[in-house]
Amino acid sequence: MIPKARDSGDAAQYIARLAGDLKHIAVSNELDFLAYLLGMVEEEAATEASKGNTKPRPAIHSVHNSETR
Repeated sequence: MIPKARDSGDAAQYIARLAGDLKHIAVSNELDFLAYLLGMVEEEAATEASKGNTKPRPAIHSVHNSETR
């Protein structure tokens, strides 16, 4: 089950952790390119998390509505 993040900073922190775990799996299985990509995801997510971004997540329906207008 995927936990709900309180805000985008929490979401980014969770993504960074997951990407790091997946990167370790890729490295241990010699999946070098995947490990590289996951490392990039981990770094970017950590950067976003460190910004202290506390913007609440928008409701899914409002995201779709704003994209279709």
